[in-house]
Amino acid sequence: MRRILLVDNSVLQRVQRSAPVASALVELLEHGDLGGCLPQILEEGYSARSASDHEALIDASSRARIFLAPDARSPPSRSTSSADCSTRASAARSG
Repeated sequence: MRRILLVDNSVLQRVQRSAPVASALVELLEHGDLGGCLPQILEEGYSARSASDHEALIDASSRARIFLAPDARSPPSRSTSSADCSTRASAARSG
């Protein structure tokens, strides 16, 4: 079974602008599949610079990744944001 890898939005935003980042991501994806979760997709959409950029980002995200649903069993924490909790819960649920 291949691993599902969550990559931070800052990495995904730099892939097209930085050859070293793109190369590192390609190497990483040799070991697993790119996953995504709702907080991450919302963050990407928020960081879009225009309506067309937003549409392209969301379209690429939906085609390129395995979507990880939130895990309701994971309790929220006061020391982290809800987005962090959802991301961790999604990653933990997927193994």
